[in-house]
Amino acid sequence: MQMAGRAGRRGVDSTGAVIVMANSIGRIKFALTEMLVSHATELNSQFRVTYSTVLNNTNLGDLQWPPQELVNRSFLFASGDPYKRGFEKEEKFLRENIDFTTVFKPPSQPLIVSTVVSETAVPNVVTGNSDTAIPTSFTHVRCPAHPLDSNASALAPCIGEVARYYQDCYRWRQLSEECAVAAAKQPKRILRKVFAPGRLVLLQLSTDDVREASRYLYGGRLDAVAGSKCLPKWVTMGVVLNMCSSTLEVDCQKRFTPSDVKLTVLTWRLPPSPMADRTDAICGTQKAKSEEEETILEFWETRYNPRQTLRHHQLPIYDSMTRRKRAFTPFPPQMMPAYCPESENDSRRRLVYVTHVPLMAVLAVFGDRVKGSRRGSFVRNVVRESKYLRESVGATMNEEVEVGEDDEVNEAEDLPHVTAVNKALFECAQRRLSGEVVILPLWQCLGLQGPEVEEWMTLTKKLSGPLSSSSKLVATPQCRDPIGHLNLVHRNLRRLAAIECISGELESRRDKVLTQYGARVAVLEELGFLDTTSTRPRCLTRKGVAACEIQQVGVLVCEMLFTGSLKHQPPADLAALLSCFVRDSKVKVAPPPPVPDHLKPAVQEMQETLNRILRVQEKHGIWDEVLDADVSPNLVGATYAWACGQPFSVIVRMTGVAEGHLLRAFQRLAELLNQVVRACRRLGDEALASRVIDAHLAINRDMVRMPSLYVADEIP
Repeated sequence: MQMAGRAGRRGVDSTGAVIVMANSIGRIKFALTEMLVSHATELNSQFRVTYSTVLNNTNLGDLQWPPQELVNRSFLFASGDPYKRGFEKEEKFLRENIDFTTVFKPPSQPLIVSTVVSETAVPNVVTGNSDTAIPTSFTHVRCPAHPLDSNASALAPCIGEVARYYQDCYRWRQLSEECAVAAAKQPKRILRKVFAPGRLVLLQLSTDDVREASRYLYGGRLDAVAGSKCLPKWVTMGVVLNMCSSTLEVDCQKRFTPSDVKLTVLTWRLPPSPMADRTDAICGTQKAKSEEEETILEFWETRYNPRQTLRHHQLPIYDSMTRRKRAFTPFPPQMMPAYCPESENDSRRRLVYVTHVPLMAVLAVFGDRVKGSRRGSFVRNVVRESKYLRESVGATMNEEVEVGEDDEVNEAEDLPHVTAVNKALFECAQRRLSGEVVILPLWQCLGLQGPEVEEWMTLTKKLSGPLSSSSKLVATPQCRDPIGHLNLVHRNLRRLAAIECISGELESRRDKVLTQYGARVAVLEELGFLDTTSTRPRCLTRKGVAACEIQQVGVLVCEMLFTGSLKHQPPADLAALLSCFVRDSKVKVAPPPPVPDHLKPAVQEMQETLNRILRVQEKHGIWDEVLDADVSPNLVGATYAWACGQPFSVIVRMTGVAEGHLLRAFQRLAELLNQVVRACRRLGDEALASRVIDAHLAINRDMVRMPSLYVADEIP
């Protein structure tokens, strides 16, 4: 009845019955409520393939289970596995959301082709292949301009157009990331020429990207994963102050490793976005479920290893995006609002020093450089003056600007370098809005070539025009909510990618167990437990049959029996030596009783046998620190004394272990001795079996045999 209640708490049974008998009503109601309604104890499966698993399965002969079926029926992958149940629940939840938002599902066709920068290609050439693609069907989603559960959202004419538009947006960001990786491999002289101090650059940043940097005098790092994932970034301006790499040069040509090139820029503190956050377009009226789904998606996006290969749809969403950044909707430049301060004075008050700006944040470069930036002291003077400016602006505007312990503010009021930077930024932003400034192609300036670079240029021109343009290149004007629609398409693909990760996780867990099974089969064959000469399906040798009689330590004990280490030992010595295989984490003898001198050679031989088996394991790729048993001589001295008839009080004083733990260890030893008796008879060694029986009788006596007779008065 107790187990019925526990099974109900575990979630295995939908209903259960528990009978409770109490002498008084008292607090029984509170106790019952706490017992039945409290949180269930989390169960973690400890299933692992052991030599006993392989031997006992092989012992079935023609009826033995295939390894795949054995793993599927094991506790790890049966309905009792909490991880599997949780993963399947998440997968079902995501599939239901996909089915709800997807309009139709024709046969999958490549929509967005992934390209991968070749590691062996010449650095200035971007190469790619079309091994991965996004299925077309999953980009046709309901239009969020209407209620998501209405027919109007499913019949909106913009569905196909937005699907094609998302193709261009996703491809543009994908090519940008690949070009950034290729550009990071360019020689330092090219990178330093393009991103020289004082160079004006066009950036895509969000308000939250620079929010943290705005709090300090010296600025701070760019937070590229802050803010809403469903809101376009600002198109803003910046002045390059430095270009650095966090790692050493990787070859004699002084190229940086990929994704290590970071820029330090002076840019503007950005206001809140003028666009509405369309996160609600994803969830409709079910905001709570959307938050739960976002938690699931973020977990798998962080957990996923980009080096793994997805098996089904081969989504490039996880191949080209870097971990958490991939969750942001790929908005094109034409959807990003352009920022320009209201005045030159407003521009000056908004200047902020930002470090660790990736190449992906750079949209373009300008031919202009700040006046005086070619001097060696330019960067140092700008940093010093910007720190003073930040402090004075914060005091004027009553802003909280944190000062570090080492910050020393310059009292000089003349800020010529910051003034020059501010003037260049503001004037360039004004001329860009009026179309009077020439923007240089970023990747061509960095020396990149190839069809992918040309494709990026074409998409940049296509996606940089105004949304109201009548150009045929723009496919979204007919949608009443293009931002929300793109968000919903991207969320659908994030769902699909998370499902792929869940399936891959379950398969990898199963594959890992199958690999262990095959490796242990190879070990058993080399040690002679499995017959490799038989024409029948894999069968056991006589040694293997004997090992099946022992539950946990069969391989090691049978190796000891075959080497003859135990053949001529008396009963007390047999019991003491076999106690080396009794494992109990609570039996910690410190310091352990000394091993009798006449047993030390046998214990040493057992350790050598264990090391030999471990070497065979390593040969076949099994790196477990623990075999099916360890050789632990902690109880050898105590067991020998108990087998020789010493009272229990002497054994307790000898070991210093709690009485209950010591009794349990002796009981496990008695069980092991019974199993060794059966193994000896399988081997046909009745003489050794008789001595092991005597050893069992010497151990299984008094309180070990009948623990209920144990009284504390026996121990003085």
